[in-house]
Order: sequence, then structure tokens, then C-alpha cells
Amino acid sequence: MNDSAAVNQQHFSRFVTLTWDDYVEFLKAATEVLKGKRYDSIYGVPRGGLMIAVPLSHALSIPFTLTPFEDRKQGKSVLVCDDIADTGETLKRFKGFDTLTWVVKPRSVIKPNFSFLEVEDDEWVVFPWESAKRVER
Repeated sequence: MNDSAAVNQQHFSRFVTLTWDDYVEFLKAATEVLKGKRYDSIYGVPRGGLMIAVPLSHALSIPFTLTPFEDRKQGKSVLVCDDIADTGETLKRFKGFDTLTWVVKPRSVIKPNFSFLEVEDDEWVVFPWESAKRVER
């Protein structure tokens, strides 16, 4: 989410506020799903994707990369993480990569390989690392 601009509440039916406890449960579920998968590196799309990729990197002992495209050119298998697949525009840049998001919306033109929560298109997600006050102003 880009929190540099205030969200116009008129476009959203409601806010979905995720907690730190939700985050821990999500990370446990993601770790369990990924245990049987083989990745050479993991990348987090700045900013929200970093909050996903870094702890998964530690939990699964997968090296974190800052150069996913270079890794792929070298034949490495890279998992790309982001917090949400909203429109899917961000994930379009990572065609050919396996992708993981915590949240996905039905309108996303790209569906991640792994996602853990679906919300409606008119719902705004507030992640634990974001300020609800900033979003609601």
C-alpha cells in the first residue's frame, strides 16, 4: 500500500484491519505451505513485501535477494512476496516468478501462486505496520 496519500473513504465499503496476531498466524501458515517448496532466493517488493519476505527468509532458511531479475537470469528459483495483490499491476512486473501475497482481491489481473486472505474489491486493508489514523484522514 502506498500510504503517502490519504485514502478517500468514499471508495471503500469498509476497512479490514489486520493485527500483529493475524500477521503471526499468516507467517505460520505461509511457512507451512512453503516448507515443501524449493526456492534459491526470496524477494520482497518494497515496502509491504519486505514485511513478508524477510521473516519467511529466516523461517525457511532461504537467502533474501535484492536482485530477483539477476537471480533468475542465473537460473535461480525466486519467490517474490508482496503484502497485497490489489489490481495486480505490481505483480505484472514479476511475470515468470512464483509470487506470494498475504491478501488478494478478486479484481487483481495477476493471481499470486500463494495467497492467504481474500477481501472484496471495495475493502481497504490496513496492515499492522500501517497507521490506521493516516489511512482514515
